[in-house]
Amino acid sequence: MLVPKEYIIPGHARVVFVADLFAEDYVGGAELTTEAILDMSPTKVFKLHSASLTEDLVLKNLDKTWILCNWSGVSRDGLVTLVTTGCSYTVVEYDYKYCKFRSSHLHKLQTGEDCKCHLDQQGQFVSAFYKRAKQVFFMSEEQMKEYHRLFPGFQKVDNSHILSSVWKDSDLVRLSGIRLTKKSDNGKWAVLQGGTWIKSQAATEAYCKAKGLSYDLIGGMPYHDFLTALGQYKGLVFHPAGFDTCPRLVIEAKLMGLELDLNDNVQHHNEQWFTGTPETAEKYLRGAGERFWGKVNV
Repeated sequence: MLVPKEYIIPGHARVVFVADLFAEDYVGGAELTTEAILDMSPTKVFKLHSASLTEDLVLKNLDKTWILCNWSGVSRDGLVTLVTTGCSYTVVEYDYKYCKFRSSHLHKLQTGEDCKCHLDQQGQFVSAFYKRAKQVFFMSEEQMKEYHRLFPGFQKVDNSHILSSVWKDSDLVRLSGIRLTKKSDNGKWAVLQGGTWIKSQAATEAYCKAKGLSYDLIGGMPYHDFLTALGQYKGLVFHPAGFDTCPRLVIEAKLMGLELDLNDNVQHHNEQWFTGTPETAEKYLRGAGERFWGKVNV
């Protein structure tokens, strides 16, 4: 995918968001969460594609607050410059960037060997980079625990926080509206069609067939159309093949009042805010902007 390259950061921007892709480039879970955080910003922000982050660009913008989301396209020199110049930077960790595959499960799938990336140069660099961040926001408690387990020194820094996925208020209203206006469901379970390896369509279908669950595959439509379609189902079956840190699909189904059949790779599924009612979950999610920007404190 061809993405634009930026060479100048406007002087009026106080915060620079760095990401491989933004919602206008690709409508994925991480991109939608990043967009929602941006939407809640109390100050001027600028979107910078990760491939555009250079040492020179950092040196010309030392007074900015930097927010790094997905950053696989960033040059190592750019990241090092953020640290050595004392820039204020915050990380939003959507997956597991210490691993060269960004997932220990995918690592095992691709190589046939257990992931030990936390012991090599990539893992040690990510650990050091995160330890020096002003804040690191994780998507779920289990994701944060996994990082702290692998990097005990990181835990001692005390800059880790749980954010979860984030929605714009307008989308939360849309989700609760589907729940409150639905008079009945179609009696079937929904299974996500397509998606990346982690969404595990084939294995989830096999599970449904073994359990005798009546299901449909849904997907391949614009975001809001997808939410409307999903809201008509009895429930969602979602069995990811590896750690899925805080899948939006699952939370959206919860907010629309669907039943959930999940496996333990859905890493937020036991968190207190999620195990209660849809109303409790919605209340928690409405506080995401305050939790994030209150910590970043721009």
